[in-house]
Amino acid sequence: MKGFKARVSGLWIMDYGLWIISGVIIFLFLILTSSTVFAHKVSIYAYAEDSMVFAEGYFADGSRSRNSRIACQL
Repeated sequence: MKGFKARVSGLWIMDYGLWIISGVIIFLFLILTSSTVFAHKVSIYAYAEDSMVFAEGYFADGSRSRNSRIACQL
C-alpha cells in the first residue's frame, strides 16, 4: 500500500511511514516511563491469628514501609 508523500520538518516521507515512526516513539516513551510507576508500588499482606490481624508491607525494591496506617472496615 503506497501513500502520498508528505513533507514533515523538511523531509519527504511516505504518509504511512509517519504513523510507524510516531507509533514507535510513543511505544518507547511508554516503556521507558512505566518502570518508575512500579518504584512506588507497595505490596501489603494481612493475616489473622487468634483475635488479631497482622499486616506486612514493603516496596518493590524489598524495603519495608514504615509509619504506615492501616484502616479496617467491617
